[in-house]
Amino acid sequence: KNKQFKKFEAKLSELSYNRRCNLTNMLISTETAVLLARWIMTGAIDITHLILSKNALGDEGLQKLATAISVNKTIVSVDLS
Repeated sequence: KNKQFKKFEAKLSELSYNRRCNLTNMLISTETAVLLARWIMTGAIDITHLILSKNALGDEGLQKLATAISVNKTIVSVDLS
């Protein structure tokens, strides 16, 4: 893993509590959504709820996230409101 991805992964872990990762209104762009999808694909997470409301994920970001979430075994709820 590269240094930037490790920092990103650490920040996401910091924002995760009680198996929920709340990223509401975090100004997440398409580029960050792609990194988030990569983090989900690693399988190194233990969250059941992913809260992404009030972000600008973009079409590409949403596609990558959908793919990652579809193969993830723990995420049961995604909030995109």
